[in-house]
Amino acid sequence: MTSLPPISLLRSLFHYNQVDGTITYLKQRGPKKPGDRADSTRSGLPVVSIHGTQHKAAAVAWALAHGVDPAPQHVWCLDGNPRNLARHNLCLQDDPPVYLNPRGRRARRPGWYRRDLKRDRVTGEWSAKYDGLFLGRFGTQEEAALARRLAAERMAADG
Repeated sequence: MTSLPPISLLRSLFHYNQVDGTITYLKQRGPKKPGDRADSTRSGLPVVSIHGTQHKAAAVAWALAHGVDPAPQHVWCLDGNPRNLARHNLCLQDDPPVYLNPRGRRARRPGWYRRDLKRDRVTGEWSAKYDGLFLGRFGTQEEAALARRLAAERMAADG
């Protein structure tokens, strides 16, 4: 990602709706008609292509809303959703944003979670074990994970 083009060029190419955060074309650009959304996703994060160069949609939205390029600072989305580009949701930070699971994938549980916690499909109870030792049956997944964690801490403390 490079620095943004001049604000006058951005305003001649795009319209930014500050309430819902959409960036749309003002003029025909290739197959895109006026009024079509200008942002697309790259690795789950919205980008806007300007003269063959991709720019973060959040930075373009900030520039259109405030009239200044946000560089060298980075534009963050306050709610953690990089697709929510409404003006009230954007803020500047010195550090680049880190969004978890940018492609919308479900977070993978740790290996011990998948290995040591099992759910009985018939009764709906959760069983927990640690280091081959059965810890018991629990009503919820959180209770089973807590029992496993406590057993691991006790074993580590005992040496």
